[in-house]
Amino acid sequence: MVRHRLPRGEYYFALTLWDRFGGKPLSVEPVRTSPSLHEDRPSDLDLVFRDVLAISAPPSQHVSIAMCFVFELFLCRGHHSPHDTPVGWAVFPLCEPSGDIIAGHFRVPLLKGPIDLTIKKYSTIEKMIADDTSRWLCNMYFKVKRLARVVADVQEDQVALARQALMW
Repeated sequence: MVRHRLPRGEYYFALTLWDRFGGKPLSVEPVRTSPSLHEDRPSDLDLVFRDVLAISAPPSQHVSIAMCFVFELFLCRGHHSPHDTPVGWAVFPLCEPSGDIIAGHFRVPLLKGPIDLTIKKYSTIEKMIADDTSRWLCNMYFKVKRLARVVADVQEDQVALARQALMW
């Protein structure tokens, strides 16, 4: 429930694939959702994005179990700020411990503010939220579906993330 946690405005998600948690992005530009309006009314419990985002993963022989998705929630520029402002972020592993790219429905906590690059472990996020719930913005729910793609005779995996919803 984002009702009182976010100011009124339009928001979008940016998705980037990183080499590891606390590392560097593997792509120059993130993939973005279309903006979604949050009116901050009592009836506005969730912020829903119905976009399907596709991001290319490296070929399986180059995938590392350290790779992860980084989600950033931005407030679009307007009367709050002259530029888009990061208001939340989350990180989620690209692979299962076996090294296979994930698929299915997932939930991840969003932390308030811009990405904190000093955090290098998922357990640190869990501890931060347990110690101080004011750092937690909400939960994000999303679906990952693997799509095979062949480019220049090289098999790549394309990962589609669909129907992201922010809920408390």
